Amino acid sequence: MSDGDQENQLVPHDTAADSVSSAHGVGNPVRSHLFVVLECDRPLAGGARYSLEGVEKVVIGRGRERSAHYECSNGLHRLKVLVPGARMSAIHATITKVGADDWELVDNDSTNGVQVNGRSISRSILADGDCIQLGRTIFTIRKAQPTPLQAPTILDFLIDKPQTPGLATLNPGIAKTYDELARIAVSDLPVVLSGDTGTGKEVIAQALHRLSGRKGPFVAVNCGALPAVLIESLLFGHVKGAFSGSIRDEVGFVRSAEGGTLFLDEIAELPRSSQVVFLRVLQESEVVPLGSPRSHKVDVRVIAAAQRPLYELVGGRDFREDLRARLEGHSVHLAPLAQRREDLGIIIAAILGRLCDCPPPLHPHVGRLFWQYDWPLNIRELEMVLRHAIALATGGGPIQQHQLPAGLGKCDVGMVALTEQPAPLSSEDLELRTQVEHWLRIHQGNISEVARATGKARTQIQRWMRKFHLRADDYRH
Repeated sequence: MSDGDQENQLVPHDTAADSVSSAHGVGNPVRSHLFVVLECDRPLAGGARYSLEGVEKVVIGRGRERSAHYECSNGLHRLKVLVPGARMSAIHATITKVGADDWELVDNDSTNGVQVNGRSISRSILADGDCIQLGRTIFTIRKAQPTPLQAPTILDFLIDKPQTPGLATLNPGIAKTYDELARIAVSDLPVVLSGDTGTGKEVIAQALHRLSGRKGPFVAVNCGALPAVLIESLLFGHVKGAFSGSIRDEVGFVRSAEGGTLFLDEIAELPRSSQVVFLRVLQESEVVPLGSPRSHKVDVRVIAAAQRPLYELVGGRDFREDLRARLEGHSVHLAPLAQRREDLGIIIAAILGRLCDCPPPLHPHVGRLFWQYDWPLNIRELEMVLRHAIALATGGGPIQQHQLPAGLGKCDVGMVALTEQPAPLSSEDLELRTQVEHWLRIHQGNISEVARATGKARTQIQRWMRKFHLRADDYRH
């Protein structure tokens, strides 16, 4: 587009999408979004989200910094996204809307090609959540996501640094949940967090404590790790001589959190007898230490966590209904990492930022593998994988697949593509492929010699090789 072209900032709106969401009773319109998931050369850059509402064409290319803007010229609404990187061409690829909500990705004669789910393509209709690799950057498109009306059109974590990292997300649905948690944080309401192991429940609890403004400490207790005979003593304290071996007064975890937050992880492991005592703490805001004749007033905000929602535990008679009612001032179920892959970049950036001052880049195969892997142990597993890779990384080079833990390192980075077979070649393409293979054999894989012999540009020979999945090394003797 020339400097003289008129550019107008889009104010995305889609009445049809609004009506769909209203029919679902969600109250939020459904939108499509383009995500920068991970810049493998700059893993601390996190990710970004761009609304595709009202957009007809996306242009992706190389820029000095990551940036994006909407423009309108001759009635065509475009989104232009620039990402730094030597492997990114000036105009690397375009994504064009086709039909109601389909998007076609086209390689714009880029130097290093375009891959979708590990397969080189020249053009492809994108499915929801496809892994798109341009240069060394991983992108994806997510279709029809419920999105709050107030959600920003562009959200880039290089620019919009989250005030509370534990509540950072690019997923618009999760962002609504986190916004509610941030508002709840300043109240005294108890909160219950449920979700699979490793989904970051303690990180969320710490974020709520920071936002609460409470002056006391954050005290975390794993109820499943407390010795059965000492649970009540450890939680509620005891006085000297209360039982054999109690040689001094102990305040217990509850009073240790005075003025702050008590985080009770794995609260479902609390025996029913201890649940009765803890119910009194919540009802009366007081604790009676073992062996003491008097109670102590406490000011403690309680956040509890369990792998399953507490109502399920009540149904199985493992948990008291009255305690559940006291704990669930506000409850949230945390999604597993496999359901929030678009957040991989910001989670990786947060983990690497804690692990080292200058983390190594990631090989694009590793970035693609991270996108495709199911992460059964969630964020905790991702952190251990990164720790393992950094420990083996040498010489400042990128993290390679063989530096990952054994199980994950053996994963096939093209596994998603295996379910999507390439379309059969036309007769013209079959003839062209035969000719390219012939010249590669004659010149033993020397692309420059093939270009001279055929009178074609070297880049054209490379594009044909990518299209037909040909490797120069296979023709060298």
